[in-house]
Amino acid sequence: VRDFVGSFNFLGTVYQHSERRDRLGNWVPQDPSAAQLRQSLTEFAVLPLGSPFVRARTPIVRSLLLYGPRGSGKTMLVSALANETGALVLNLSPSNLVGKFAGKTGPTKLVHMAFLLAKAASLQPIIIYMDECEQIFAAGGGGKKGKAAAAANAEGPVRFKKDLLLYIKAALEPTDRVLVVGTTADPGAAEVKDLRNFFDKFLHVPYPDYASRVLLWKHALRSTIAAHAATLGLSTATTAAALAAASSSSSAASTAMASASQQQDRRREPLDISTLAHISEGYSSGSIVRAVESTLTPRRVECLEKRLLREEEFLGALSRQTATFADDHEKFKAFTAIITGLKDTRDKLRKAAADALNPDDKKDKAGGKGDKKGKKGKK
Repeated sequence: VRDFVGSFNFLGTVYQHSERRDRLGNWVPQDPSAAQLRQSLTEFAVLPLGSPFVRARTPIVRSLLLYGPRGSGKTMLVSALANETGALVLNLSPSNLVGKFAGKTGPTKLVHMAFLLAKAASLQPIIIYMDECEQIFAAGGGGKKGKAAAAANAEGPVRFKKDLLLYIKAALEPTDRVLVVGTTADPGAAEVKDLRNFFDKFLHVPYPDYASRVLLWKHALRSTIAAHAATLGLSTATTAAALAAASSSSSAASTAMASASQQQDRRREPLDISTLAHISEGYSSGSIVRAVESTLTPRRVECLEKRLLREEEFLGALSRQTATFADDHEKFKAFTAIITGLKDTRDKLRKAAADALNPDDKKDKAGGKGDKKGKKGKK
């Protein structure tokens, strides 16, 4: 779990007590930091799965949903949970079930076998993994479109929803070290009621903030350089010089990579990590890592001793990555407000405030209903 790179939100308390509102005047909760995600996963998943003592004495968490943009690290976190606990992973993702377990009894057979296997004490801990779970809990429609969608989903992932909702509550005991983990990049496509009935905890895996992006750039640069250096068989000195190019410390890099004359001609930091962190705002963690990997080719790593790494080298690779920060962020904020009940609370408060400001309107509505009932009685 510690490999999930990200920083602690040091201004979280200040933000929490400040009046931050969106364009509609709604208070907006802050996104969780990487440190908070690591802590929550440790409390909800790692400790209960790894220790029967903890599992039996803590509130049971049967299922967990990780939602966030593509490339934010959701699948990596599931792998980290399995690695930390030594858990067996049962992959029930829609992509893994295409064309399998057809017929009316097929979904029931699969779900029954999965939970029967999960309850085997000799195989626990077990993680039941569902990627793109919005396809399983897809929202249905009414009318002709709803009937057409139902016919199209007769052999689709939605057919597993009924049995999953039944088994998640009936099959697992508090002592079973089993956790169902779902991931989604489009939570709005799922039925909110079904998600609430199935998942016990919801964790938002957001875009990395500035502090996390700084750590992410450094980690991606160092790990990519070290991997290529090991493959190429570079010497220790050459590897150290290459790693110094990814450092924001000008003194360390100039000592390892530049001569005295070069230091006089070029007095600048080898790589401005802060600038890279600023221009990569709105990009997911995966986009940043892919930009680094496509820029730092084995040939480029070999040349780091002679040619320092520059910020503009990453611009082309970064521009080819997908960045939809504004649209996705609004989508995930709206889902967070719905799934946490914040939207319902806002609506109730606004309705109560409107009734308090206009008590006559409320009386008129009540009187109108009474008149209608009276007329019906006369008939």
